[in-house]
This record gives sequence, C-alpha cells and structure tokens, in this order.
Amino acid sequence: MNYTQISSNTKMQFPCIDKLETREAELAQKNKNEEDLFLDFVSGYEVFRHDKPFALSYGGILPSFKIAYESWGKLNSDRSNAILLHTGLSASSHAKSHPKNTKPGWWEAFIGPGLAIDT
Repeated sequence: MNYTQISSNTKMQFPCIDKLETREAELAQKNKNEEDLFLDFVSGYEVFRHDKPFALSYGGILPSFKIAYESWGKLNSDRSNAILLHTGLSASSHAKSHPKNTKPGWWEAFIGPGLAIDT
C-alpha cells in the first residue's frame, strides 16, 4: 500500500518538532540507542510502541512511533477509569510523582486520591 495516498491534506510545519528532531539526531550520534534518548530528560516512564504506519489528520505519515507515558492509581477491570492527560511540547511532561520517579511533577497538587484527577 502507498501510504502517501492516505491523506490529501498538506503536511503542516512544526518548527518546535523540527528542533527536537535535530536534538535527537545529535544525541543519537553519541552512540546511544533509541531507548537512551529518553533517559536524558526524565526517568520512571513506560513506552508504548506503534510499529505500523499511522496517517495523520492534517497530512503526513508516521512510519512508526513511540509514546512515553506515566500512570497513577489502579486501572479497574472494565478500564473505564483511565484519563489521558495531554501535555504540551515542553521540557518535561512529568505530571505527578510516583514510585518510579519521585520528583514532583507540574500537576503534583491536582493528581492523586481525592484531588481533581482522582486516582
């Protein structure tokens, strides 16, 4: 299948992502593997891998991607208590401390038992 034909929309420009890709390329040249690239920023996260091409709504294709994520609390049996918290493109997406990363996050006062995002 020709994945370039999935979307007819023009590919959008994201200078901040281009800058990040340049930084990742510089780090990769230091003989690090891909998993080590994340370690330069934060620790205590999980990684979701999507290994198939993914068509973007506004044009372009991601041949594959990885998303680093953190979780708090316990997922119930029907998985209805999950909340996806999108972060901006910032130096850190670490939102709340947890056993794998005890550093306070940027939403520390809002995530946890009895708080706005009740875990």
